[in-house]
Amino acid sequence: MSDEVVALKTSPESRLTPRELAAYRTWSKLGQVRLGPTIQEQLFELFLQGKDCTEIVKLNKGISLAQVVTARIESGWDAAREEYV
Repeated sequence: MSDEVVALKTSPESRLTPRELAAYRTWSKLGQVRLGPTIQEQLFELFLQGKDCTEIVKLNKGISLAQVVTARIESGWDAAREEYV
């Protein structure tokens, strides 16, 4: 398998649900406001506890799914959770 194929299979986007991926792609096109580092850290703590992005949004009114997914991808939440576990 080529390095490019391996990279695609292990990319952060490959771990997203179809809904999360659609939100991320829409956000990428529209450029919503990014979350600040403090709120990202708080949301990451929920992610470490096993909450998915949709649950995190439900627990944090005023934050969009696209913002959470973007923080997840750009901050490498999946890799950090794997390392933590």
